[in-house]
Amino acid sequence: MKQGVLMDWSRIREILRLWGLGQSQGAIALSVGVARSTVQDYQRRALSAGVSVERVNELSEGELLEKLGKLGGHRERIAVALDYAWVTDELRKKGVTLDLLFRELVREGRMPVSYPTFCRRIKEHEKSTGVVLRQIYNPGEYWLIDYAGLTVPIWDSTLQKIIFYAQVFVGTLGASGLIFSEATASQKIEHFLGSHVRAFEFYGGAPLIVVPDNLKAGVKKVNWYEPELTRAYQELSEHYGIVVLPARVRKPRDKGKVERAVLEVERCVLAPLRNHKFTSVAALNAAMRPLLQALNEKQMRDYGASRRELFERFEKSALKSLPAHRFEVTTTKLCRVNIDYHIEFEKHWYSVPYRLVHQEVWVKAGEFTLTVYCENQAVATHLRNRIPYRYTTLSEHMPAHHQAIRSRSTVNFLAWAETVGVSTKALIEKIISNARHEEQAYRSILGIQRLAKTYSPSALEAAALCALKAGSLSSKSLRTIIARHYAERLKQVEQPLFLSHVNLRDPNSFN
Repeated sequence: MKQGVLMDWSRIREILRLWGLGQSQGAIALSVGVARSTVQDYQRRALSAGVSVERVNELSEGELLEKLGKLGGHRERIAVALDYAWVTDELRKKGVTLDLLFRELVREGRMPVSYPTFCRRIKEHEKSTGVVLRQIYNPGEYWLIDYAGLTVPIWDSTLQKIIFYAQVFVGTLGASGLIFSEATASQKIEHFLGSHVRAFEFYGGAPLIVVPDNLKAGVKKVNWYEPELTRAYQELSEHYGIVVLPARVRKPRDKGKVERAVLEVERCVLAPLRNHKFTSVAALNAAMRPLLQALNEKQMRDYGASRRELFERFEKSALKSLPAHRFEVTTTKLCRVNIDYHIEFEKHWYSVPYRLVHQEVWVKAGEFTLTVYCENQAVATHLRNRIPYRYTTLSEHMPAHHQAIRSRSTVNFLAWAETVGVSTKALIEKIISNARHEEQAYRSILGIQRLAKTYSPSALEAAALCALKAGSLSSKSLRTIIARHYAERLKQVEQPLFLSHVNLRDPNSFN
């Protein structure tokens, strides 16, 4: 018979009381709400145990159940045979299930019950020992934080492949439950602390106590009594005047409110975006914001108000005011400039002025920007790029001949040709359209640009017109045309010029 202990005890007394009043088994079963066979079973147990109707009220719950065989040797033997502490510890390990433990115990000959009974006893043990202390939070006192288990892929739009998985930060205020959540490129120190900064600005104030997990970016030494924070996390706590009290390791109930908030974010914010492709963390956060706002404004059945309403009502005013200056999260690194005038930072390459080749420079990296210093002077600033083994290069950092090479493009060549004339631009367009590869066309155009250094724009424009008419689409043919044109003009200049004047003598006068 599968009835819980509390149900058996409450109904046993009523079954035996009605039995003492002379009620039939059918009437008792109908009154108590059990099967007739159950009534028969308890009558037989009472008779065999010598429990009279008069003695029922004299016995305690445990004594009554024991005498009727509902709390006897069978349970005691199972309690001794099953090592509940060992089962609980094993279930905390990743991938371990009750089915696996049951099969292992069967192979070792240490399993006296069936699998359903084994599962039922484990659940009964968890219920008997799983007493939970309800945590009460004062307004503005606690802020609990964690990362969601779900991550979001970020795609490279050019290569059409995933370049990394964005992490989802979640924080909730203890009293109102107002949730802050955002995606970051990683769980590294600059992103972890950056989420703190943006969360405090989201709330419009700072809490007194922050309860994080024991993330390496924030907790240097895990210790329940005296945890050691990383230097940057300590600086942030001092900047905002907060106290950081990390939760115990593998004790999710220490921050149960944020565990629930993580579940809400995964269900109400991340799940609706599961079929979207995001090419940047910024685009992902833009998509998350309206969903998070709807979650915070959703009315909670137990409170009769939304998280936002509770926050505005009593917790917003309890938060500490933010300092005048925003906390800046930075990391530094000493680098040597490579021969290609780039320095490496977190597997990405950033350019610096080419004159600094082989010199040592300091890199100061924030969450979104990176600044390079040489002799305490800022020489380069870049936006952070998280894609590994790629290059971020500014043209002003390149020598002139490298800039010329990098500037080779159809747009630039046509823009130059337009400054010469209409015919030159038309010739350049035809050269590009008829080339098998753009590099082949670019070489021909470079030859034409070289001619522009020797001949005037008008001469080049005239030669381009002749080349178009003749269908000659190469720098070589253009050079021939313009050289022939100049040769003819030179012949005209070199021909003798005879002038007639009364004061001039002709050549025959000198014979």
